[in-house]
This record gives sequence, structure tokens and C-alpha cells, in this order.
Amino acid sequence: MTAWFTGVEAIQGATPEWAALPFAGATLLGEVWILVIAMTLAYWFTGRRDIAALFGVSLTALSLVLVLKAVFGLPRPATGPAVPAESVASIARPFYERETTATTDGFPSGHALGATVTWGALAALLDSPSRRCRLLLAGAAIALVGVSRVVLGVHYPVDVVAGTLLGAGVLAVALPACRRLDDPATPALVAAVLAGCLAVLVTGGSGPAASAAGAAVGGLVAWTTVGHGPASLTPTVRGVGTAVVALGVVLTGGIGLGLLAGSPVGPYLGTALVGAGVLAFPASPIVR
Repeated sequence: MTAWFTGVEAIQGATPEWAALPFAGATLLGEVWILVIAMTLAYWFTGRRDIAALFGVSLTALSLVLVLKAVFGLPRPATGPAVPAESVASIARPFYERETTATTDGFPSGHALGATVTWGALAALLDSPSRRCRLLLAGAAIALVGVSRVVLGVHYPVDVVAGTLLGAGVLAVALPACRRLDDPATPALVAAVLAGCLAVLVTGGSGPAASAAGAAVGGLVAWTTVGHGPASLTPTVRGVGTAVVALGVVLTGGIGLGLLAGSPVGPYLGTALVGAGVLAFPASPIVR
């Protein structure tokens, strides 16, 4: 680990103090809820089954990375962030401290994997803007997430590289299947349920594993009952407003149910509602 620790020091040593908050913001591009919102909006405004499948693919990848973290059990860097929290404006300090604190094992990086799978798949599957522009934007997002994780002191470079390569491997398998199958979402969601169950067993039912499993089950139930013939929202002011309101209802409803149910079933129920809402909404009368 010595070489990789030196890599952390080299990257952090080149980080100016003013870049602390921008990197903390950039790491959000790999946060699971940001990725869920991006996938949801892409699906709602296209109604495409291959993009619906991305929900299952991403949950499968998330569960796999949780399993790998538990299996390898490798620690995170002890260096702390490149810029200490005391140097950040007090109003932004709680956010910065949250983004520079992690309690799970480090290898591989879940943020790097999630960013690679989600932004990479959207770049490959969407039709606009141009393919070159989509690839550049996706590459920039993935790179920013990877560098930010090292700058913030929560990952070694090897963690980020492993997460990115694992994400690329997932895409290499998933994208051809999404293009070939008439209904790629069903097998993707079944895989997500199986991977989620495995993650729950390996991690002893940790919060992230429970959330991934719950979302997969909710998504699969919704897709197999109402999600096969989705309509799509139109990119108008009304359509955007409808998407924002619906997304707010789905997310707050899921969070609220999770809190009301409490541990240990809360994470399962809350994210199950989110997964179901994401895949069922385009089939609702509001959209049709």
C-alpha cells in the first residue's frame, strides 16, 4: 500500500485550499441518490426499456461492490482530506465533513463504480446531445468523482481504479444485453434482487445492502405488474414540473416510510417504495 499511499499524498499535496468545496461537490456525481435521480429522469423522459434496465444494472453493481468491500476488508486512508474542515467556511462545514467521512471498508470505490456504470450507460444509451459530447461529459464526471475521492481522503487511488474498472466490466456485459433483449429490465432487476440478497447475507444486513435489496425488489414488482408499456413525459415546462413533483413524492415517501418503519425493516421498505415508484410512474394516468 506504500505506493498508493504516496499517490494520495501527491494528489492531495497538489490540491489548493480553494478547491476543497468544489471537489466535495464533484463527489456528489457518484452519490447513489444523485445517480438514482439521473436514471429516473432519463427513464421518465424517454420511456425506454433499456434505460429502465439501467436501474437494475446499477443496483446489481452496487450490491456487488458491497460484497467485495466485505470480502477484502481493506481500510481507507488515514491521511484525512487534502484541506482540513477547519479551513472551510462554517456554513459549508457540515456538508464538507459529511463528504470527508466514511466508515465502511475502502476497496473498491462504490462512488467510482456507480459513476462509471450510470454516466457511462447514459452516454451510450441516450440519443442527445451528440455521442461525442455525451462521452466527454460522462468521462469528465467519472474522472471528477475518482479524483475527488482521493482529494477528500476517503479512498486510495487503487480503490478508485478498481471501482472504475469494475464498472466498465459491468457495462461491457450489460450494454450488449440491453440492446439485444426486447425486455432487458426484467433480467436486470432479477439480477439486482439476487445480488442484493447476497450483499445482505455477506454484510449481515447493513444499511446500504438492505437499501439495494429493497429497491431491487420494489422495482421488480412494479416492472412486472405495470411497467412493461410505459409512456414518457415530454420535455416541456409542464413535463419538467410533473417530473419534479413526482420525484419529490417518490423520494420523500420512501424516506418517510423508512423512518416510520424504523430498523431493521425501514431500509427495505423505504427503498422498495422508491424502486417501485421510479419504474411504475410512467405507466400512471398522469403520464398517459
